[in-house]
Amino acid sequence: MNIKETNTSGKLVDLFASEEVRFELRPFLYKYVLRYWYLYFFFPGLALTLAWLYLRYTPAQYEIKSSLLIKNDTESNTSGISQEALFKELGLLKGSTNIENEIQILKSETLMREVIQRLGLNVEYHSLGRVHGDELYTKSPIKVDSIAGNLSRITVRYIDRQRYEVVQGDENIARSYGEWVKTKDGGYRLRLDSLYPLPEGLIDIRFPKIENQAIKYANRLSIKPLSTYSSVLELKLIEQVPAKGKDILNTLVETYNKAAIEDRNQVSLGTLNFIEDRLRYLTGELADVEGVVQQYKQHNEIGLRVEKGIDLVMDELSALDREISETSVQRSVLNSMAQYLRNMAGQYQLIPANLSTQDAALTHLIEQYNNSVLERERLLRSAKPDNPVLAAATQQLNSLYTSILETIARVDKRLEAALEQANNKRQLLSGKVRQAPRLERELQEIMRQQSIKENLYLFLLQKREETALTLATTVANSRVVDEARYNKKPVFPDPVMIYTLALVLGFGLAALVVWLLDLLNDKVRSEEDIRRHTEAPIIGGISQGNSDKNIVISAGDRSAAAEMFRLLRTNLQFINPSQQKQTVLITSTSGGEGKTYTAVNLSLTLALSNKKTVLIGLDLRKPKLAQYIGNTSAGAGLSTYLVGQAKLDDIIQPSGLSPNLDYIASGPIPPNPAELIMSEPLDKMIRELQQRYDFVIMDTPPVGLVADAFLLGKFVSISLYVVRHGQTRKGMLKLLDELYRQGRLPNLAIILNGLNPGTGYGYGYGYGYGYGYGGYYADEAKSLPWWKKWLPGQKT
Repeated sequence: MNIKETNTSGKLVDLFASEEVRFELRPFLYKYVLRYWYLYFFFPGLALTLAWLYLRYTPAQYEIKSSLLIKNDTESNTSGISQEALFKELGLLKGSTNIENEIQILKSETLMREVIQRLGLNVEYHSLGRVHGDELYTKSPIKVDSIAGNLSRITVRYIDRQRYEVVQGDENIARSYGEWVKTKDGGYRLRLDSLYPLPEGLIDIRFPKIENQAIKYANRLSIKPLSTYSSVLELKLIEQVPAKGKDILNTLVETYNKAAIEDRNQVSLGTLNFIEDRLRYLTGELADVEGVVQQYKQHNEIGLRVEKGIDLVMDELSALDREISETSVQRSVLNSMAQYLRNMAGQYQLIPANLSTQDAALTHLIEQYNNSVLERERLLRSAKPDNPVLAAATQQLNSLYTSILETIARVDKRLEAALEQANNKRQLLSGKVRQAPRLERELQEIMRQQSIKENLYLFLLQKREETALTLATTVANSRVVDEARYNKKPVFPDPVMIYTLALVLGFGLAALVVWLLDLLNDKVRSEEDIRRHTEAPIIGGISQGNSDKNIVISAGDRSAAAEMFRLLRTNLQFINPSQQKQTVLITSTSGGEGKTYTAVNLSLTLALSNKKTVLIGLDLRKPKLAQYIGNTSAGAGLSTYLVGQAKLDDIIQPSGLSPNLDYIASGPIPPNPAELIMSEPLDKMIRELQQRYDFVIMDTPPVGLVADAFLLGKFVSISLYVVRHGQTRKGMLKLLDELYRQGRLPNLAIILNGLNPGTGYGYGYGYGYGYGYGGYYADEAKSLPWWKKWLPGQKT
């Protein structure tokens, strides 16, 4: 109990008002936990139930992993440690293969679309349950054989091995397996797969679009290097059906390798097609030349061996013929290549790589051009048309294209000059053999044409074999390190995490509700609520009795309510100790807060301590004093005395509760109660009662409704303001604080009424509960439930 004293202005001052308030755990636990214990069971229980339902009906998600090694385009140095390798390890030099580009290609919708088509994921099979269905993937006994149009979904039910049933709302239509079914959106044909067990329920067949499926799985796919400088990529995919996820990853890698091989073979395939076209043309020309030779020999009856002439000259002529033939072949190849380049102007296609002449510069330019074409095609898969890198690659291709044409023209001029020189030399030698037989000379001319065609034909055959060998030995630029695999434990949902989160949310929601209830509750619940709104001191608290009796005080009574009234009686002696006789006014903010109950029991408590006490019912508007004491007769009272119809001794009545307690009832309700209270007879009556009694207790009307209590302030030595726990609104305490600050009621002090003895909460925790139930409160302790005996202030 905080000691109070009265200052010179007539206000009670709390001597320890500046004392630091310490945090106490047990009252805090009661206020926010034990008082609302049912919420801390309900919300976590509800959250756990919802979590169980969520886990019960949420399909499990599995993580499927695969790893892929991306090889460099160039072989590593076989000598061990090289300067280039050291630079790569230090991050100063990147490999020839761009890992980020390969990741984007693997995640591209183009590759994923091909995967969807290869696996047939544009058709999904689901078994329908009461809440959700499971995807059957490849285990559906009823499968789609062919589809047409834009179907969205169909629902079927198995009947027997010949028929099935299409479910359309309330209508079911029987169909036969293999029958083509037409709908407004297209058509379909179903077949029965006897490898899997026959279904008992419905099968929902869905037809998602390939583009949507490609976007969905491309977004789900996660690819990253295993380390900063590693070229091993880890592929992850979250999927409900593990077998489906494994197939997607494995097929994706296969499709990626196939696309990489096709990219590498584009040059060889273009070269091979070019060679095949030229061979078909040369085959006809060679056949024509050989036919001319045969006809010439037959017509002129030339044997296998002509007459030998100037052999040495002829040998030199043969060498010149070979040179002219080779030069002509090279010029023919260059002319064909130039024509090929002009035909594909602006198309950025690959150039046959191994058909060029022995000119190193031209070969290098063609190799650069083909590499640039392949790089541009790879960029087109992941870059937008306005990408600056793509624009730079296109500009580089245009520059290389012009350089190749210029180089071909330059090399052709050089070959033309060499061919002209060889022809001039041959003409000189031909003059030496003019004496040779005419037939031999003419045959030699024809044979020379045959030799040119034959050499070109053999050259193309050789190149075709070389190109075919290149195609056969092309390998992908990646290698599968680990095939797709999955952990049997699902990654989602995680039961431990879900249940933990449910508990946290449950308790958090319960705490939030409790906090909101406390925040929105504008009723006085504790002594702290009073202290936050007013500086008026609290003189004591009154607990709520376990019965409906208005009188809770009797001689020898050891109940909690009786002891708290005795404590209140003791505290009154500290308010105005200089006066032997006290006049106490008891009021409240509004009706129903227990001021009459407090006045009656406090008066009886004073009377039991041998103090002559009189209780006056000054609430002339709504009197209750006579009913509380037990007098139901409508006899004379204060109102009859004030109007001069009765004497003072006529209205003073014994209470029957104690010889030292008398009371004056309010009497009949007058039409002008305020005027009667301001009248001279009331002043005379109170001053006479102050002479007769030790304590004059006034039960007045609420100050929040009428001003009667203020009119009586001049007679009062102590003013008690009753605040009802759980009923008085916190906003009403502003009026109380205003009265205290202005001193309109002398020595104003607060009584906190209606405390629950079973809770020990609020003011009761500080007053009177420290003695324990073993002494004063044994009766109340026996009636408490087990869970309340642990609460603050309870002694067992």
